[in-house]
Amino acid sequence: MTFESRTVGKALWISAVASATVVFVAPLFVNFPLLDPDEGLHAAIAQEIVERGDWITPHFLGEPFLDKPIFYFWFQATSLKVFGMNETAIRLVGLFWGLLGATATGWLAWRMFNRTVGLVSFAFYSTMILPAALSQAAAHDVALIPFVVLALGLFFEAERLNGHLSLTLITAAIGVALGLSVLAKGFVGAAIVGVAYGSYLLFTKRLTWAVFLRGAAALVVAALTAGGWYLAVEAKTPGYLYYFFVERHLLGFATAGQRHGGEPFWYYLPIIFVGGMPWLNYGLITLRDWRERKTRDAVLLYERLAVALLFCWAISGFLLLSAASSKLITYVWPVFPPLAVLSAIGWARLLDGTLSVGAKEALRRSFTTASFVGPAVLPIVFFVVASIYKLRFGFAVISAAFAVGCLALVPLAFLRREKHAMVFATSIASFAAQFLLTMFVVLPPIAETISAKDLALHYNKQGVLPHRVCFAEERIGSFVFYLEPRLRASIAAGQLREIKIDEEFTPAPGDVIVTAATRLNRAKRYLKLDDLKRSDVGHYAVFEKQ
Repeated sequence: MTFESRTVGKALWISAVASATVVFVAPLFVNFPLLDPDEGLHAAIAQEIVERGDWITPHFLGEPFLDKPIFYFWFQATSLKVFGMNETAIRLVGLFWGLLGATATGWLAWRMFNRTVGLVSFAFYSTMILPAALSQAAAHDVALIPFVVLALGLFFEAERLNGHLSLTLITAAIGVALGLSVLAKGFVGAAIVGVAYGSYLLFTKRLTWAVFLRGAAALVVAALTAGGWYLAVEAKTPGYLYYFFVERHLLGFATAGQRHGGEPFWYYLPIIFVGGMPWLNYGLITLRDWRERKTRDAVLLYERLAVALLFCWAISGFLLLSAASSKLITYVWPVFPPLAVLSAIGWARLLDGTLSVGAKEALRRSFTTASFVGPAVLPIVFFVVASIYKLRFGFAVISAAFAVGCLALVPLAFLRREKHAMVFATSIASFAAQFLLTMFVVLPPIAETISAKDLALHYNKQGVLPHRVCFAEERIGSFVFYLEPRLRASIAAGQLREIKIDEEFTPAPGDVIVTAATRLNRAKRYLKLDDLKRSDVGHYAVFEKQ
């Protein structure tokens, strides 16, 4: 091993560890409350699993919660049981699965190509905006990613195996991965794996009866893996299977009237473009490099098949999710692992010294442009966030944002001297600094405006809940989570209610209406709040009917 290769290897490992530490460990030391609508709700459901002792059917306020499978709740509930009822216990689970998603992406790239591509892919996936951001207040989708990546990776690995026993074992492993994806998020994981691998087989003309039977066998194992829990819930709550798989899945895919429906076909395009920053554009460098490479030895043939699978995965996954009527930012998450790997290939070849001349020059131009734009990005983000959430960041904070943003210029000094390992390492360091500043300075005040922790602490101090608390277009998950156990146990059916601001609502004596201060003017137009007694609790306006 040459000195240069040792230097590259060290830089890659340090960058991978640094990116994992910054994105998946450091946030545990940031103090901010659970976020509504989803994080607080899921935390409250996991909390109720622990307090009720029912580890089969998730509940919220005593009613079965049938919108999500149990898998992620199991991990959250276990974490709460071990580490206590706190934010860290909840966020530890999301960060853990986020790290597993990055690890699975790195493993896939390593197996398809080499160690360099694997480590770069790990770092890229970890530091892409959408995977890094969503892992902080993770939805159930975070647990889907490792199983989708593992299933597709094992399908691809199976093409190189010959022995009957080896193929049987890997088919079983694929089935378990698919089954766990169904436990994590329903059919969507298996659907993405199916369209990704199926389109790849058709594109490369590799579809055979053996492959078809392998897929069918994997689905049988998947059904055996996940079926027990679904059948157990159906036995306890008749009609669950129809509701979850027909109403939530099939009708959610086909009809715009379902939850999160009505978005245009192109809804995910800007999400992918922004969520893939700062690395997504380097996928074009990989494409250019493939066009310019002429060698066609056996190794390159295998790599071409790998690239074909990655492109089929990214494109077919995007088309499948875009065709669905129900759309949400988190749903497109499974498309990011192949995008991370495709973006990493060109960089890995730059580090290995095998990138074609034209692609190398294109990468240098793209990187230089991005570096000069870098100092302005963080201050602009701070200004936009301040405008949206009605915050004020002082001169010191904006100056710090600009100073940290200027770190994006540091890699250019190494780029001029073609010290590409240092270019990569300092680029990751620049992202890490900007990410940490955002997490420790920007996120806490934002979180205060989208959490009901202050309101729950207010009623904990009073020691009693009102006759009825009506939340005007506010989710009540974090409110329930932060209530003292005695108050939580005393909640009667209908005592906590979510109402629409623009619907007719007449409060009864003793009712309390809660609305965020940012929605107060709109709420006053519809809810006739002027005659009610008002008090302010945190960022909430609380109106009581005497």
